[in-house]
Order: sequence, then structure tokens, then C-alpha cells
Amino acid sequence: MPSEAQLIERYKVSRPTVRNTVAALRAEGLIDVLHGKGSFVRSDRQPTVTVERRISRTPHGRFVMPDGAVWDEVEQPTP
Repeated sequence: MPSEAQLIERYKVSRPTVRNTVAALRAEGLIDVLHGKGSFVRSDRQPTVTVERRISRTPHGRFVMPDGAVWDEVEQPTP
């Protein structure tokens, strides 16, 4: 993959945006990051894992996963 600097220049985005994107690709098993060497797209021989990350809110303010599972609030948030 191109370097962080090249991705920033090409897509006109911030460094945190590039780093978050690379982290997401790595978490899904699509790339390998070798420190000091760069980021490399995985070959087809290696399995990938996809994690569903969409969460929505009901009209009553509860959080719901794509499969319909509702999150239970275990404690009130503190400021």
C-alpha cells in the first residue's frame, strides 16, 4: 500500500483519518502492517474476518445491533 504521506496527499485527508482506516483494514484481516516495512494487502490464501459495526438507536434511545439485539444499559453514564 502507499505510505501514510502518500495517502494523505492523494485523498486530501488528515493523518488520523489515514491511521484509523489502516487500523480498520488491519482489524478486518485485509492488510498486514509490518513496522518499518509498510502495509501489505493480504493474499487470498489467508482468511479474513468481517465484523459488523453498525449500531443504531431506537426512538426510545436504546442501542440496537443490525441483527436486532438490543443493548441493555448496566449503569448510568457519568459525566
